[in-house]
Amino acid sequence: MAHMDREGGCPFSIPSAILPPKGVTAIAMDTMQKEKLYNNNHEFTLDDRVIPDDRQRVRDLVIACGNFCAEDVELAVELVESYLSQGEKSGYYFLFSRSPSGSLRGYSCYGPITATDGRFDFYWIAVLPEYQGSGLATYLQVATESAMVRMGGKRSYLETSSTDGYLAARKFYTKAGYIHECSVKDFYRKGDDKCIFVKPLVQE
Repeated sequence: MAHMDREGGCPFSIPSAILPPKGVTAIAMDTMQKEKLYNNNHEFTLDDRVIPDDRQRVRDLVIACGNFCAEDVELAVELVESYLSQGEKSGYYFLFSRSPSGSLRGYSCYGPITATDGRFDFYWIAVLPEYQGSGLATYLQVATESAMVRMGGKRSYLETSSTDGYLAARKFYTKAGYIHECSVKDFYRKGDDKCIFVKPLVQE
């Protein structure tokens, strides 16, 4: 768990402030809709278009991750449905990595926080288990933060659970430069705190 509502999609140039870490191949522009990353013998593409089939594709991906509860799965699908019904007015934007068949290898969801100066929520980043460790999660993270910056983003916020099932996620966020700002005790349920992470995207 932590829209570009345009038929042609958009390029994802990565500001030097958030370049990929060592080991992640540099990003090169392919078309106005997609970019490619070659890393560990995988070819990844991203696009920002949301189509009706993405409801089920997001559901399948989040379930396949294996660590999200049923409520999380439904929330992930609801965000896609919100975009499909409202477009940019929903406040949700997406990046998808698709296989040749159209199924999802990974995706991210983000959006500006209302009534703030360049603050963004990083709602979701999820990658199929078989692509974990391939560089795709980092690619999605960097591309998402780049999109935030291009939209005026100055800080990225994300939230996750304090339970052991989300330990790998918390480690990933820390490695990606996020700071554990605070925790809200027993937020999700007794013994399950909400951990809030923040990352500056530009100098203020």
